Amino acid sequence: MTGEQLRQHIERSSSFEDETFEGIDLTGVNMSGKEFRGCTFHRANLKDTTWIGAILEDCVFDNCDLSNLRPRGAAFRGVEFRGCKLIGTAWVELAANPVLKLSDCNMRYQSFAAVDLRRTTFVRCAINESTFLNVNLTRSDFDECSLVHSQFDQCTLLGVDFSTSTGVYFNPMRNKAKGAIISIETAALIASSMGLIVPSVGNA
Repeated sequence: MTGEQLRQHIERSSSFEDETFEGIDLTGVNMSGKEFRGCTFHRANLKDTTWIGAILEDCVFDNCDLSNLRPRGAAFRGVEFRGCKLIGTAWVELAANPVLKLSDCNMRYQSFAAVDLRRTTFVRCAINESTFLNVNLTRSDFDECSLVHSQFDQCTLLGVDFSTSTGVYFNPMRNKAKGAIISIETAALIASSMGLIVPSVGNA
């Protein structure tokens, strides 16, 4: 099918299984209520798309532009984002128990609010200038991510691994962070914010 035929196919159909959508422009398309199982989106333009109540199972988004994605109420079960642009996405009111993995994604200006993202994996993602408000990130893994100027407030960070990421800071008085694994850099930032003096490593 041509790109236009694929777009019409997606707009007119409600369920898809084991399909691949490559190089397609779906800017602004309403995906609400649609079901995707075992599907792959490769180099697709999905900017400004709306996924209210959509169901995605075992799907892959590879090198796609999903800027300003609106996933309110969507169910993500075994969904992977690889090398995607997700700038300005608001992750709110997702369906219960999402299973997500994000690797090598540009995730600046994210807003995560009141969602359960326990055991989510973020690998080499730029999550700068983002907010995490009342998010359950228990046992999640931030592997070589950048979180410069990102804020965590009223989050559950139990056992989260931040050890290889940069720019990580959170107030342990405003977040549940028992067992979180952090770098020396983050430990110093937290200590300094509490009025403690941390001598430079190697100084007498």
